[in-house]
Amino acid sequence: MDKVITVDQLVTASNHALSVLKNVGDKLKKSKRSDALSDILEIQSAVLGMQEKQQRLINENMELRARVNVLEEGLKFSGELVRDGNYLYLKSDKNRTEPYCLACWGHDRRLIGVIVTKQAAGPDIFQCNVCTKRGDAMRSL
Repeated sequence: MDKVITVDQLVTASNHALSVLKNVGDKLKKSKRSDALSDILEIQSAVLGMQEKQQRLINENMELRARVNVLEEGLKFSGELVRDGNYLYLKSDKNRTEPYCLACWGHDRRLIGVIVTKQAAGPDIFQCNVCTKRGDAMRSL
């Protein structure tokens, strides 16, 4: 059965390996064994390279997890949205009082509420502060 290794365990192990290599290198310096010392320095360099790659993978993993969370949140709302003109509304919003930006939803599945400015004459003005899309919205209630 495969044993799962956590990121923390991997970081701890590579830090420990570097520490051991440094100690061996220090002992070889004292014993004046330059041939073995160059091998240790090469191994240290390889471990440092591995740590850099490891850190890049950790960062990529964190970014991908954040993206997955955003997409999962978007999926929660997919079946709950209804389109009216260029805006989205939750099905539960029967009077369509809280519009959401269709462009932001279409681009990256973010449900962004738009600001509604009531007009004395003519249709209301809707504005999304995220994508700065503007336009008149005709409501069909």
